[in-house]
Amino acid sequence: MLTRNLDPMEDLGIGMSILSHGMPGPELLGGQEADDWASRINDHLAQVIESNPGKFQAWATLGWGTAERTIAEIDRCVNQLGLKGVYIFSNINQKTLDSKEFWPVYKHIESLGVAMDMHPTAPINMNGIDHRPLVPGMAFMFDTTLATVRMVMSGVFPEYPNLKLIVPHTGGFVPFIRGRVGRMIDAWISPTDWADLSDSSQVSFDKIYVDTVGHSPAALEYCYQMFLALISFSMVPTIRSPTSTNTTSWWMVWPVRTPNGN
Repeated sequence: MLTRNLDPMEDLGIGMSILSHGMPGPELLGGQEADDWASRINDHLAQVIESNPGKFQAWATLGWGTAERTIAEIDRCVNQLGLKGVYIFSNINQKTLDSKEFWPVYKHIESLGVAMDMHPTAPINMNGIDHRPLVPGMAFMFDTTLATVRMVMSGVFPEYPNLKLIVPHTGGFVPFIRGRVGRMIDAWISPTDWADLSDSSQVSFDKIYVDTVGHSPAALEYCYQMFLALISFSMVPTIRSPTSTNTTSWWMVWPVRTPNGN
């Protein structure tokens, strides 16, 4: 597979690719086994990087067996293996990302200054999603959107203001609904319900990063307008210390396969 990656990279003038483990993640195994598999995956990613100098970087895979072991693995990946951020799915074994048990991990990721790249996984709600095209074509983006909005509502971003969350596929549905759902959050949320958001929810929405995987130039242009950002490569080479205010990173998912193999 790496040879298949390197040849198109060379042909297209792509200098570096960011590797990540595909879905499903090891967290489905649960407990120590999940954390052990995460470590094995990260060791393999590090070997790939070392074997292909200057061609690859990677996001760390997390097992989520316990918060303590997850934090220790993040430290190992960032400080020893040199990985540039962490990979997180849109729900963790059917638990929403705003669950309090995950907050110590977010706090630690923030303290390291690395990014947290979200990717969709099997959605929490599959009712009515009974045809395969509906899952990657729509349900994935619904799950990442739900995860992002719940993180905003629960106060994750005010609590960890320097947390860098990358929401994939041009932010899912977030650019298109942030105005509407933001009004609802600001009007109805109270500390007894969720979190005491002293600022408008739009402040939290403004903190997220999005990529450019939209499959539509018009959608990409709208995303650009909503986030008032320049499309750039800034998030990749300077992921630990961004120097710009851009919140849109130039990003593509590869390889993407259709059922006929194209």
